[in-house]
Amino acid sequence: MTTPEPEYRRLLRRTLITTVLCIAPVLVCYFWIDRPVAFFVYRHHINAIQVFRWLTYPPPEVQNWSALVLTGLMVRRAWGPFLRWQKVLFVSCLCLIVADDFRISLGDV
Repeated sequence: MTTPEPEYRRLLRRTLITTVLCIAPVLVCYFWIDRPVAFFVYRHHINAIQVFRWLTYPPPEVQNWSALVLTGLMVRRAWGPFLRWQKVLFVSCLCLIVADDFRISLGDV
């Protein structure tokens, strides 16, 4: 069974509205949060502090261990729901893996 034409138009209109509603906050965050923070860090030489540099570029060992931590968390999940700190650890490891994959796919090896 095919979908009638008005359904496709409504789907397209909703998709376009949702896309615009997503682009707007990204632009707001870029111009009013990201850029001022970047300029502040540059002006005050915060990027020279070694601890912050380490947080920005985690060592490869941390990236490798995050998959093992995720596996352990999945085994733990079999016995019940995650505690709050386990949820945070899960999201952190997942974000680290995704960010590392993006870094590699963009050619920054």
